[in-house]
Amino acid sequence: MASLNEQSSIKISGMVAGITAYAMWGLFPLYWKLLVKVNPYEILAHRILWSCVFTIVLLALQKKLNEAWCIVQRPKMLVYLVASGALVSLNWGIYIWAVNNGRILESSLGYFLNPLISVLLGVIFFKEKFDKWLGLASCFALIGIVIFIVKLNSFPWISLSLALSFAVYGALKKVVKIDSIIALMIETLSMTPLALWYIAFINKTTQGAFVQGNIVTVVLLVLAGIVTSVPLLLYAEGVKKLPLTVMGFLQYISPTGQFLLGVLVFHEQFSADKALTFGCVLAGLVIFMATRNKNTSISKEMLAED
Repeated sequence: MASLNEQSSIKISGMVAGITAYAMWGLFPLYWKLLVKVNPYEILAHRILWSCVFTIVLLALQKKLNEAWCIVQRPKMLVYLVASGALVSLNWGIYIWAVNNGRILESSLGYFLNPLISVLLGVIFFKEKFDKWLGLASCFALIGIVIFIVKLNSFPWISLSLALSFAVYGALKKVVKIDSIIALMIETLSMTPLALWYIAFINKTTQGAFVQGNIVTVVLLVLAGIVTSVPLLLYAEGVKKLPLTVMGFLQYISPTGQFLLGVLVFHEQFSADKALTFGCVLAGLVIFMATRNKNTSISKEMLAED
């Protein structure tokens, strides 16, 4: 069994990875808005393709391609990875569409909701602790989200789809404890045939941005692979080293960034009900952060559970 100091180091590195990943995701609207004139599904296809290429190159440099091939030959593991690849691709596609159609606030709501689902999955499937402070924080967040949903006066399909797809993706990452780069490579590789088909289709039937666009657009589409892969790899490291309850609440960093960008940079409507939503969720985050030692302390009991 690892020593207390080693366990502490693992928890800290997981916290750093999670915070960095969520901070990068919080700034994502700035990148996707640069491609606002490109078909969202074409962006998604390139995002999958170049993420796959990027991770293959990384694995080749690390001489881990044989290790990846061994994992591909394990049917049960492969099923999990293909499922997580489909989930994250769905999440990417909905998010890109939302950002480039002026729905950043709705996407931020989805990622505000996601931690609650992550907490629920952690408690139900991974027997993680749900204490009174986490419950109180969840209640504040839930109140804010309900206010937002009611005031939208329509079914929040963007928000719920983003929340559900990424929460289940996180749970699968908790189950499949393999090298993060290998996992992402297999996930994107499983979706690459569809991505290549769509790229070929759109360039044949219309004017695909990769062929007809300017050099800046082409570069942005290629770099989407790196922009996508880096925070996802950091997230995968965080979710392996921290309880889902902790990763779930760190998630608030990302939607807060998106929310502020939507209001302050892209000038989406900011009404009193949205302000109330943000205030309730922020209150939940403050409660969680103020009591996080209770949730993440490395006691002998917690080490035994690990």
